[in-house]
Amino acid sequence: MDTIPKTISAHIDNIYNYTPSDDGDRAVYARTLCFKDKANGCRAVEQCLGFATTDAVPLEYGCQDGVMVFADVPQSRYNCAGLGLNCIDSENGWCADSKVPCDNDTYVDNCVDDIPHFCNIDYILTTPRCSDFGLTCQTREEYPRVNCVGAGPECNVYPPTTGGVDYRSGIACENTTTLRTCMGGREHLLDCSTLGVGFSCIDGTPPYCGFAAECDPFDPVHYKYPASTCEGDSVVICNAGRMEKIDCKSLGFKRCNPESGFCTEL
Repeated sequence: MDTIPKTISAHIDNIYNYTPSDDGDRAVYARTLCFKDKANGCRAVEQCLGFATTDAVPLEYGCQDGVMVFADVPQSRYNCAGLGLNCIDSENGWCADSKVPCDNDTYVDNCVDDIPHFCNIDYILTTPRCSDFGLTCQTREEYPRVNCVGAGPECNVYPPTTGGVDYRSGIACENTTTLRTCMGGREHLLDCSTLGVGFSCIDGTPPYCGFAAECDPFDPVHYKYPASTCEGDSVVICNAGRMEKIDCKSLGFKRCNPESGFCTEL
């Protein structure tokens, strides 16, 4: 799966601004609304995402009845079948919609019906349809060889995208509601209201779509996100540029762990 920084603010920023190339990550993001009315702590993660940890004897790494057992954390399981996906039993197993094999050395990345197709660890991976985001699927010489791109002048993408749709390369605010951003090496005008209710264009570094400028949701130079902190039993996070405090107990947890900045049941 795509590497997602493990901070609360990072996950929030990714949900707003990044549609992953990975089927598993997209399936997880699509289920975040499930948490809206949950107040049962870690149980909600199992119910909404199909992800759970256990103290039981570790299972052998790989796919078992549609469940991926991670090699690096053998006590962790990812319920691919529960997400409506196939469990791909390969070197770096993951959940995917396709089980069409390919050769990483010979497969030529391409566009089919405006959908990027590329070979990832012996299986064809498809990303979201570019036209659904007002973009166009294009192939090119440099990595990534296929991507969704804007229709404007050439620009520099930062951070480099890997086939998903990533709005974090903001260039400037065209007006209070429109962000000019770099998509696949070309400029694109983004209506901030499509990312979040109440969003406007915030003139930060870089500019972004969000609520406010109380905190920087993403530092593109150092590829960092603000760390969450604790105030008593509440966790303090950066939500699209706005500082917010959430009572961990209201979500079914016991407290906020000051060492991790996470809510915990321990």
